Amino acid sequence: MKYSNPKLPKSASSRQRTGAAIREFVGLGSGFVVLLVIGGFLFFKGGEFLGPLVPFEWEARLFNESFIDNFGPPGDKATEARLQELADRLSAALELPENMPVTVYYRKSEVINAFATFHGRIVIFSGLLKRLESENAVAALLAHEIGHIKNRHLMQNLSGGMFAGLFYGALIGDSSPLATPGGQIFQFEFAAFSRRMESESDEIALEAQRRLYGHLGGYRGLF
Repeated sequence: MKYSNPKLPKSASSRQRTGAAIREFVGLGSGFVVLLVIGGFLFFKGGEFLGPLVPFEWEARLFNESFIDNFGPPGDKATEARLQELADRLSAALELPENMPVTVYYRKSEVINAFATFHGRIVIFSGLLKRLESENAVAALLAHEIGHIKNRHLMQNLSGGMFAGLFYGALIGDSSPLATPGGQIFQFEFAAFSRRMESESDEIALEAQRRLYGHLGGYRGLF
């Protein structure tokens, strides 16, 4: 007795071909996304590595005094002078190079924050300063921001973002790094340091506390 495979209905055969095409499309799309993620990551890390090799003096070209004015009016000069004096002591304790000056800006704002920006500038808001109960805690805050400056974290982010932008720009045919998805990644990364960078700054702040005060009480008080 002979047996033969029944022919599938045309509708079933068509569905199989469609399903195979969809799976192939999804597979190619997934591969392309993986390429984008891995390629962007590698270019970002490459740029991140090269960033600190840029001379610190060049950061002065990236800093604009009017940028600071966006964060509120200046606080009282006497407080700013005391913060600057403390930052100078910390810079000396951490043995910052002579060509790496730190400048503190005190701004009158209830924002509970402080941040470092290009060419050794640090902005501290009055809303945060009012919550710190000792000089040691203020020193811990300043030392943490000085840690970002000493390790050139801003240049790492800037360079990494630009390299990632060039990678994405080459893929989509846009020669402007900041107009590409990589440029958008750069803007996000520039605004927020990575956990590694925060940890590195914490280590520098702890070392500054040990050298300046001989204990870590201020750093505990900061948190």
